[in-house]
Amino acid sequence: MIGILVLLLLSWALLRWRDMPFTALGIDKPRRRTVEFAAGFAFLGAVQAVRLLGWAALGEFRWEPVPGYGLVELSVVMYPLLKSVLFEELLFRGALLVLAIRALGEFRGIALNAVAFGVYHWFSYGILGQVMPMVWVFTLTASAGLLFAAAFARSGSIILPIGLHLGTNTITAAVFSQGPWGTQWLEPVPAPSDTSVVAMLGLNLLWPIGCSLLAVAALYRLYPRSSVAPSRRPPRS
Repeated sequence: MIGILVLLLLSWALLRWRDMPFTALGIDKPRRRTVEFAAGFAFLGAVQAVRLLGWAALGEFRWEPVPGYGLVELSVVMYPLLKSVLFEELLFRGALLVLAIRALGEFRGIALNAVAFGVYHWFSYGILGQVMPMVWVFTLTASAGLLFAAAFARSGSIILPIGLHLGTNTITAAVFSQGPWGTQWLEPVPAPSDTSVVAMLGLNLLWPIGCSLLAVAALYRLYPRSSVAPSRRPPRS
């Protein structure tokens, strides 16, 4: 929690340094931001649910509720999960992304943000020096970072990427138990059988990346103009 407070303070200081209000992070318009949060959560939550249900079909197992799992157990895992999402979003989709887009332009700012997000996960996952895991993790997390950064740039708010990020992490870790917190609401029964490499690549790599890229394209249709990059005005004659 202290890290989140520090990032909020740094975001305020950076924006103030550039003569920008804190609302540049898009923490405004409650009704609109609530809809964006819910839509982001539902979309990437559904993407992960399809992936993990597909794994069950291919791996010849089923997902069953863990006996005795309830709201108390869910709240225990949701607290650190929410903290990690807020920390990463304030770090990568906060004031630094606003300044990067204004300095470099939208596309370069988003691309730089996605690369930084992918590299960050080498360290957070502790896989530095392991070539294949590094390639795998970078590909997945950079594509997710691309979507989150584009969501911020187009909607003009950190709320939509928070919804997207929290949706994918909640369904993956808190619902289907595929996270660092171990078994949560659902567990595989019986143990998953071996699944072909091609099928697993499709489910765990091509599916999430494809959905992220389609979502980016949809964002550019839903939000035709950037909400972060300064508008270009023609020079006065």
